[in-house]
Amino acid sequence: MDRVRDLVEELEKRVRSLERQAKKASRFKRLDDRLNYLVIALASFEYLELFNEKSELDGKIVAVTSEIAHVSARLAKQEASHEAQRVQHIEKERAVSEAQTRLVQHMDMLRQAESDLRLSDERISSPYLKVYDTAIILNQQSMDKFEKSVKPGGVMIYDPNGIIIHPTRTDIDIYQIEGNRLATEMGNKKVFNMIVLGGFLKIKPIVKLDNVIEGLKKSLPERYHHLIPLNKEAITKGMQNIFSFKVENQLTKH
Repeated sequence: MDRVRDLVEELEKRVRSLERQAKKASRFKRLDDRLNYLVIALASFEYLELFNEKSELDGKIVAVTSEIAHVSARLAKQEASHEAQRVQHIEKERAVSEAQTRLVQHMDMLRQAESDLRLSDERISSPYLKVYDTAIILNQQSMDKFEKSVKPGGVMIYDPNGIIIHPTRTDIDIYQIEGNRLATEMGNKKVFNMIVLGGFLKIKPIVKLDNVIEGLKKSLPERYHHLIPLNKEAITKGMQNIFSFKVENQLTKH
C-alpha cells in the first residue's frame, strides 16, 4: 500500500508539473500571437507611411519633370532666337564691312587723285596741275613729292604718322591732323579718310557738313545709311582735331 501511495503522489506531482508547463505554453502562445500581431501592425504602418511618402515623391517627380520640359522648351526657343539674332548680326557686320570697304575704295581713289583735284566755280579745262592751292599729305612719299608743289600762300594738311621728314616751308599754311590715331581711338580704322576730310573742311569750308551728309544719303544705298552717323562723327572729330604746324618751332628743336 505504501508503494501505491508513493506512485500516486509521484503521478500527482508530474501532473501538476505538466499543468504548470501547459499554462506556461498557453501563455507563451498568447504572447507570441500578440507579438506577431504587433509586428504585422507595425509593418503595415511602416508600409503605409512609405507608400504615402512614395506617392508624394512621385508627385514631385512629375512636377519636376514637367518643369524641366517647360524650361527645356523655353531654352530651345531662346537658343533659336539667339541663333537668329547671331545670323542677323553677322549679316549686318558683313553689310557694314562691305559699305566701309566701298568707302575706303572711294577715298583711296580720291587719295590717288589728290594731286590732280581742282575746285572752281568756273569750268575746268584740264584736271592736270603742277602747282596746288591745297595738298593733303598722308605719307612720306607724298611729302617728298608734293611739298614743293604747293603755291606760296597755299595750304598743306598732313598726318604726322609715318612722316620722318616734316615740312620746312614757311611760305604756306601747314596743319597737322592725326587721322590714324583718331581712327584708332574711334575703334574703326576705316573712318580715317572721313577724319581727314573733316580737317580739310575746317580749314577750307567749301562744303557745309549738312551738305556732305545729304550727299552721302543720296549716293549710298539705303542699306548703308546706318553708317552715316559714324562718318558724320568722324568728320566732326577731324574738324575738332586739326592744328596749325609751326615750322619755326620744328626748326628750333633741331
